[in-house]
Amino acid sequence: MNRKSLVMAALAGAVFCFATDSQGRSKSELASGGIVLGLSSVGSARCVDGTATGSFPPCTPGTHVTLWRNFAGRVVFVGVAGEAAEYVTGVWQVRGSCNLDENLSGPCWGAFQGTALDGMWEGTWNGNLDFAVFGGYLNFVGHGSGGSLDGLHLKLEAASTGAGSEIAPMPFTVRVFQLP
Repeated sequence: MNRKSLVMAALAGAVFCFATDSQGRSKSELASGGIVLGLSSVGSARCVDGTATGSFPPCTPGTHVTLWRNFAGRVVFVGVAGEAAEYVTGVWQVRGSCNLDENLSGPCWGAFQGTALDGMWEGTWNGNLDFAVFGGYLNFVGHGSGGSLDGLHLKLEAASTGAGSEIAPMPFTVRVFQLP
């Protein structure tokens, strides 16, 4: 996906329909901000024409294909604003895998879990990441359980053309909603 497509995908993610219940209350709330991705466990890597490093990046330079499995990390939310901001706070734990090419770019997927308010979010994520420039796009889909999150769902979309730094926040939009 080229840079223009990434920017357009991020902008498109900010547009959602708002349904209301019989009393006119919104069943959908939005928020936006930034996420910072962090790696806590490198997992394992199979390196075609390379050697596993045991750290990041998971394979030595010159590796043609990296099959990266079972890494663990976290998603930290920064600068979150909007009516759904209270639903996406703190730190989410993620587990995942990626199939990366020689440029450290490729599809990634996994699961996440995180707390907010008095409940917990659980779900899956996928996307395409470019670790050479720390850009790409991510989609998170999950459901809430416990307390205020019971019965709620979320869809979070993040995209960045790459800031060149792993600590630069990736802009996101999130929609928190109830199914009819």
